[in-house]
Parts: sequence; structure tokens; C-alpha cells
Amino acid sequence: MRYSPDTHRAERQGDRCLLALAAAIAILEADRAAPGSGGGLPEALRDYYTEGACEDLADALHSITGWPVAVIGDTGGVAGWVHAGVQAPNGDILDADGRHERWDWLDSWAKWVDAYGEAFEGYDSEMVDIVPRRYFTSA
Repeated sequence: MRYSPDTHRAERQGDRCLLALAAAIAILEADRAAPGSGGGLPEALRDYYTEGACEDLADALHSITGWPVAVIGDTGGVAGWVHAGVQAPNGDILDADGRHERWDWLDSWAKWVDAYGEAFEGYDSEMVDIVPRRYFTSA
């Protein structure tokens, strides 16, 4: 799998878009070589895409695979979402750390939703789930 400017569907955003596409390709190639072995990214890039730029990476993964962007957040709408990846046809989630079973990904990120949500009135930790990103965007 190689990046081609003629076939990708991501909106160009300068170097940020190209970096995300390169990271997405590295993750997909690592996953294809050894599924479940991790993201295959250097630590600095892994940190970058798990500490604030996860949506850029999810968009790049989506542009290559066509898989929907999924986020983990409070479906009650109090805290919003905290992390993004793409959901493979078998339900697994792919992000900067590689491939995850849905429930493992939920377990690892739910605590971050709780950390934000518990400060808000009406927050319910039972409403944390993995949903399509469009759930949190207005049409």
C-alpha cells in the first residue's frame, strides 16, 4: 500500500496532512505484516497521534482504507469525545498504537472520558462508548 496523490481523498493541509498519511501507511503496513503487534510508529509520532492529533491520523487512515472514523466519548453529550481511530470491518479499531479489539480500546480510553466528564454536572460514566465521529458533529 503506497500513498498516491491521485487516489487519496484527504483534504490537503500541508505537511500535517502528509505526515498523517505517512504515519497511516506505516501503521497499516505494520498491521499487515504482524496484526496486533502495535502501531509501528516511532515513539515521538505515537505520542503526537495519541496526545492531540488523533483525528488527523484517523482521517488519513480513513482516506486510505475507507473505514469509518470512530471516536470514544460520552454519548450523553456532556464530556464529548477524547480519542479517534478507524473501525475495521471486523469491528477492531486502528489508531497510533495499532489494532485493538473494540472492548480493549474502550477500556483503555474510557478513563480519559471519565477524567473530563466527572467535572460536569449530569455526566454518566455508563454512557461512554465507541461511536461514529458523526455522532458528535452537527449536520
